[in-house]
Amino acid sequence: MLPHVDSFRAGHSIASLEALAEAISCPDDPGEKARMLAGLNAEG
Repeated sequence: MLPHVDSFRAGHSIASLEALAEAISCPDDPGEKARMLAGLNAEG
């Protein structure tokens, strides 16, 4: 499933939800996908 996700975003606080709203407004923002995939590949 992860290769099909465009972006990972936090949603645990008002500040993170504000950042999510900003990211949605800027669709070419890659978010945390590259970091998360690199971490998963390092574990496997």
